[in-house]
Amino acid sequence: MYCLDTDLVISFLRGYADAVKKVVQLQRSSADLSITSITLCELYRGAFLSSDKEKNLSLANQFIEGVTLLTQDKLSCLFFGQDYALLKNKGLQTGEMDLMIASICKAHDCVLVTRNIKDFRNIPNLMIEKW
Repeated sequence: MYCLDTDLVISFLRGYADAVKKVVQLQRSSADLSITSITLCELYRGAFLSSDKEKNLSLANQFIEGVTLLTQDKLSCLFFGQDYALLKNKGLQTGEMDLMIASICKAHDCVLVTRNIKDFRNIPNLMIEKW
């Protein structure tokens, strides 16, 4: 299963050619596509802050109809706490939203598809694919 990071979903919804190409490529490969509940929060936050709220809410809602929504569970919360402590002790701070996304991906054995490799590169055992 592939989990699409927020940067990819936003770029796809804006019609950016490289993002559309990547999502279509994954769909054609019959891959199961997902997003995390964190990404959905970020999409809704952006829609409500935008100047065209109704259009962006509609786009977000249409998009999520075609993907699996992955949520936090006990295992992802365990990974979050474990990785947060590990990274903090190494002096490698990672944004908490990014760490939550990564933890959900790890708990569901997903490959995270992102362009923001630097945000995720220090998280142990996270499968990442750059788009």
